[in-house]
Amino acid sequence: MAEYQTHEHDVIVIGAGGAGLYAFNRSAARRHFKGRTRTAGTVVSGTALGAGVGAAAGGKRAAAIGAAAGAGGSYIYSRHRHHRRY
Repeated sequence: MAEYQTHEHDVIVIGAGGAGLYAFNRSAARRHFKGRTRTAGTVVSGTALGAGVGAAAGGKRAAAIGAAAGAGGSYIYSRHRHHRRY
């Protein structure tokens, strides 16, 4: 059986989710990306953000719950913004 190296880290990087949410919901992104691309980017970024917050709060199970909550919340947010009339 192969031996594996394990590494322990005390650093959690949370930023990809927040940066993605910001980038896909800017007015420049609304001009340059189709609606489905923006929705997918928003949901993936929300999932990453939720998983990061969940992992910081309580480990693997909390990360899974956070990812599900982030995906659901960002999808609802993107659908709400999509149907907004100015």
